[in-house]
Amino acid sequence: MTNDNDFITQNEAAEQFPVSTVTLWRERKEGRLPFYRVRGRVLYRVSDLIALFEAGRRNGAEAIEDEKK
Repeated sequence: MTNDNDFITQNEAAEQFPVSTVTLWRERKEGRLPFYRVRGRVLYRVSDLIALFEAGRRNGAEAIEDEKK
């Protein structure tokens, strides 16, 4: 288990979170996911991934509530 402040690779992130590496790349490209490049490797902070997916979950729930109105 990783700590929220740990760094993980793109493949590790795709394994630990229910997303593909393409989704991670897209979120990074759009500026929604901070990343770090160390010796050519892209690394993500676990806390940044959690924050991104929590925000998406909240926005999705709000959209569902709006549709019900």
